[in-house]
Amino acid sequence: MLKTVINLSNVQTSKVWVGRVSYLKGLELQDDVLQKMEKNEVQTCILGFEHPGVVSIGVRGSVSRDVCVSAQELHNHGFELCQVSRGGEATLHNLGQLVIYPILPLKKLGIGVRSFVHILEQATRHCLGSFNVPLIPQQQEPGVHSIRGKIGFIGLRIKKGISSHGVSINVCNNLSNFTLIRSCGKLHGKHDRIIDWTDMVEPKQVYERWCDYFFQILKSSQTYPNEANARELQKTNFCSQ
Repeated sequence: MLKTVINLSNVQTSKVWVGRVSYLKGLELQDDVLQKMEKNEVQTCILGFEHPGVVSIGVRGSVSRDVCVSAQELHNHGFELCQVSRGGEATLHNLGQLVIYPILPLKKLGIGVRSFVHILEQATRHCLGSFNVPLIPQQQEPGVHSIRGKIGFIGLRIKKGISSHGVSINVCNNLSNFTLIRSCGKLHGKHDRIIDWTDMVEPKQVYERWCDYFFQILKSSQTYPNEANARELQKTNFCSQ
């Protein structure tokens, strides 16, 4: 685990590359940060992971509808199944995919939900562009698409004005695994990954670059649209698998 502390507009931000851990262990680490943030022991924290095979089902998801194979076949492919409190339906993580949890006190920072999603999208688009991935214009639904398919995913939970979960980016993972689920509620959706557009690259490299863009965009955003009232920021589940 590699931790870097960054001072950002009088807010101390911890950038922590955790690396390869199970999805459940990642959730435990996230919960630990959330508890510390509620006690004002942590200001902001950006966690970076790479998870072995797992399919997670969000609050709008259904195992019977969104998982396309039996539990045994899912296990045979090396995937666990987890139900989680983030928004959305089914999403898939596997080795070679980068998972980022930007845990921020949005209410304290005065950042609305839509503004935060926009910041995540822009950081992801800038990061992917720096690896020569040709992107198409932003779609109605959140997330990021290349000319070949979806490559960046956003899934959030906001409770007590604090964000959790976040972004996943296909780096060098096996895209055929996405046939195991209805990704974003869609069957046989097209996907893309960074490695097909650039030289050898690993999730940690992408994490470092994504954080650089995220901090730049966050710092340069002097004002945020005040579209989110206090109730919106108390508890929000959002996802764009």
